[in-house]
Amino acid sequence: MTFREFEDLQVDSTVNAGRDENLARYFGVSVQEMKSVDYEIEGNDDGNCGYQIMFGERTPKSFLEKVGADNERDVSVPPHAVDGEDIDYDAEY
Repeated sequence: MTFREFEDLQVDSTVNAGRDENLARYFGVSVQEMKSVDYEIEGNDDGNCGYQIMFGERTPKSFLEKVGADNERDVSVPPHAVDGEDIDYDAEY
């Protein structure tokens, strides 16, 4: 592994840890619970800002109910749920 590859791996690890913490806070679950499930994050395709969180097939039903996932194991979240920044757009703009 080159130093560059190692550096990229470390950055990815830091970003993922931050996302786990932000999502756990948003969903009201522990960081450990968030880290224990498989999920993917994509931008919303419906024109709204935010993200679509898609949980893996092995995600426990009790967890999916906690986070409000639909029957497809998906949940839409606002940008701050992933990014960790809750911006008051009315005050800022």
